[in-house]
Amino acid sequence: MAYPDPYQAYAEGSILNATPAALIVVLYETAIAAIGRGEECLEKGDIRGRGKAITNAMSAITELLVSLNHEKGGTLSKNLQQMYVYMHKRLLEAHARESREPMEEVKGLLVKLLQAWRKVAEEPVKAENAAAEAPVVASERAAGYWDEAAERVSSFSAEF
Repeated sequence: MAYPDPYQAYAEGSILNATPAALIVVLYETAIAAIGRGEECLEKGDIRGRGKAITNAMSAITELLVSLNHEKGGTLSKNLQQMYVYMHKRLLEAHARESREPMEEVKGLLVKLLQAWRKVAEEPVKAENAAAEAPVVASERAAGYWDEAAERVSSFSAEF
């Protein structure tokens, strides 16, 4: 008789019972960890590992992208959308050019946004408005980082 893994059962329960903001925190942490693995694989010359790690990071960022609520988030939601697309492009560039700098840049942007989302996840939000309010509040907090990132997006777009 096989016994279920208690750690996996706990992790699944935590995810299933998490607030929308807490789930977004998990996605940011997942992307950051995957980029860290990609950097390690780059150092080791592990092309397959780097590709898998970058793909995992891009998958987490894609989930963040599709979770945006443009009706509630307005301009800030659209700005986050542009930033996530920019992150995708930079991660593809990192893999294609075997370059650490784009990975470091994306990881840095994710860490800054994660800090804002952690604050949102810690704040009590009315249960009936949690899904709608969390992206707006986090987007407002992330707005301070937008100017820096928008400048990077513009300069990157001009190159390609």
